[in-house]
Amino acid sequence: MPKSLQFKVRARETRKVALCCFQYVIRNLYNVRTKTRCGDGQGRFISNQQLPFPTEIEENNLTPEMLSDLLRIHVIFDHNDKRGQKLCTQASIMLTRDTCVKETMQNLRFIFEDHRILTSEWAAQQADYIGTVPGVKLKVSAISVNVDPESNCLLVQWPSSLGENVITAALKLQSNLREDNRQPTEDEYFFTHLAYHELSETHCDKSVLMKESRSLGTPGFRTHSNTYIAHTDPGEGHVLGTTRRTDWLKGSTVHVEYVERPRNWTRIDCESYRFPSSVEFSRVRLHVGADAPSTFYVGRPLKDCGDFKKDLLKVVHTTSTAASYVFSLGAAECKFSMEGLSTSQALCYMKEIRSQVRRSKWQVLSAAWNLNQTWIDDINDEGQSTEDNVERHGKDIVEKAVITTCLGGFDKVTLDGASETYPSTCILPHQLEEYEALAIVHFAHERGLLTYFSAGFKYINIPYAVRSGVDGIGIGGAGILHYMDTESGFHGPYMEENISAILKTRDDAAATLKGKAACLLARLDTMYDEGSISCAEDEMRKDLFSALLPNNTDDMQIIKMSEKLCHVSGLPLEGVLPYLHRAKRLVEADMPVLRNYCINEKEWKQLTHELGQLIRDEDEKSLMREYDNGLWQLLRMRYHKKRLGNILGSSIRQSLYTVKK
Repeated sequence: MPKSLQFKVRARETRKVALCCFQYVIRNLYNVRTKTRCGDGQGRFISNQQLPFPTEIEENNLTPEMLSDLLRIHVIFDHNDKRGQKLCTQASIMLTRDTCVKETMQNLRFIFEDHRILTSEWAAQQADYIGTVPGVKLKVSAISVNVDPESNCLLVQWPSSLGENVITAALKLQSNLREDNRQPTEDEYFFTHLAYHELSETHCDKSVLMKESRSLGTPGFRTHSNTYIAHTDPGEGHVLGTTRRTDWLKGSTVHVEYVERPRNWTRIDCESYRFPSSVEFSRVRLHVGADAPSTFYVGRPLKDCGDFKKDLLKVVHTTSTAASYVFSLGAAECKFSMEGLSTSQALCYMKEIRSQVRRSKWQVLSAAWNLNQTWIDDINDEGQSTEDNVERHGKDIVEKAVITTCLGGFDKVTLDGASETYPSTCILPHQLEEYEALAIVHFAHERGLLTYFSAGFKYINIPYAVRSGVDGIGIGGAGILHYMDTESGFHGPYMEENISAILKTRDDAAATLKGKAACLLARLDTMYDEGSISCAEDEMRKDLFSALLPNNTDDMQIIKMSEKLCHVSGLPLEGVLPYLHRAKRLVEADMPVLRNYCINEKEWKQLTHELGQLIRDEDEKSLMREYDNGLWQLLRMRYHKKRLGNILGSSIRQSLYTVKK
């Protein structure tokens, strides 16, 4: 018999977990009911309220009427349908202080049963948008939840193979559910929400979320696709939707942010994208694990008095603390908006953030630059202040945004096309033409930056992004991944049922001649930045870029160049060991340009010997340290200084030191 582990849940904890279960049941019913109504042609989606966010309610106030109002039951059920009130009555009894654990669980199981009946009645059992519905018991279930009447507690048991504690076991459970392509049992559903409760406790060990995480990868060398789709939601949509299927996570990023902006709110009043809940993010991380990168939006700097210098200390400490926390949960990226800052202010802000954020080397700081603003450029390309302030708009922003991101030591540049209207006009090809997108991605990749486009993406726009070679695009707005009231601007259910079509559109574009060639160019640009490229390959890299420009209609040129570079296309994908593969590409290259920056042959032999041993040991952590230190980093500094001048590419991020000034 496999060893089992046990966890005792007290009465009050049971009620809290049961309330969490109930709320997710209601949200799932709301999503399903809304979609069936709109799908049946019963009218457009209407909402006069923002997406819900948490608050605290006293225990004795959890009456059926209060629950009905808080959870918007009237939106789900017709006026004469009493089943919504029945659910709230069951929940109120379940949550009453004097209710024993046995009765709490009985009422919760009644709610689960009603959930199944309602989704079946609404013809959603086989639909992609069924969400997460706790099912009946399996013949063999990994999790068991039983009442101990003597102690008035729950006894929760799971096999030790799932993990040593509730959080570890729940994370493994989510992956198993995806692999089995099934819904959780009632006990598994309760167990998942027990893990949510544990995540909210500061004493609980959350380190597994960091261990079971995934990076954004390297341009040209990612698994499945070069251009990742960042499915975007504040969190609940990912928990109930995105993370239910393995296929939905392939070539995907699970991005957490608020994308809802009411119609009458300007971008000055309300940021285009808003800071999400770290509580929701921790739950998303529990569901995603290491199956996809998870990313988080921090947003633009807060303002107390509006004076940058006076606000800086508090702003940096606030945002860096938030970023450090979500990085500790396994975030692959935190995105900071530079909107409203001059070039010199943005440069200062990025360097201050870098000095304060706690993260691993593979975790990315991203600088987001909005194209629909007047940007005051008051530094030159070497980061020095200038007397002349240049006003930049639209396309004029993009190249300087890449340069400033490099100088600030961030790892990723995001170009965002959000405007005063919502939903926004897509950045591609309406705000950046196809050749401009290709050129700026190429320019950024040469300097070791990851790249990302956001705003207004729909199916028709995805191929433009793929052909540019960009590393990721954000999709989450109205009409493609969220219902939206076209008059109020408020959002409704997350539309995970569209994910398959979104990914197919991306995959089809990636399979075309120009899609494959854009990935190859990204791969060559990465090799250029790391110095593993040869001089001959570098010349072909430049020619391939020219061949990919939209004004070139000679596909044979691309075909011939791709054939000549087939050895580069055949290099292995990185998977979860990016530094191992960076080292292998360098050591195994015939004539890497980095070798030319050794003072003598002894220096090169020393580097290849040191890296070779770590490659054989598959020692990713030590390779990560070598990349930032010693001879490997020194050679890259020499190389970038010669080729790029003061815009030092990826090596600048390893040359910065933290000092108090």
